[in-house]
Amino acid sequence: MVYLRLATGDSAPHAPTLRAALDAYTAPDDMVEHIYVEARGDRTELVFFLHEDVGDRAPQTVGRLWRRAASDLTRLGEWTVLETTALLPADPDAPDED
Repeated sequence: MVYLRLATGDSAPHAPTLRAALDAYTAPDDMVEHIYVEARGDRTELVFFLHEDVGDRAPQTVGRLWRRAASDLTRLGEWTVLETTALLPADPDAPDED
């Protein structure tokens, strides 16, 4: 998973519309399984769920996808990326910390 937080200013998106637009820019080798979008005021948060085989390439994959979409969709190019964070799922095989 990769978390992307954006400053969208006065042009906060309609979440389903943004999700559909980003879905249109995904390629099969991006291995994007789902995109979660939440718009709040002048900020928008995105969580990209990628197939586990993407592994350590997840942040680069999301960056490439974002640049591809922003180069075509003028409004996206006007937004500022505030934070990009790779979120790793909990390892079910890891020992418990007590």
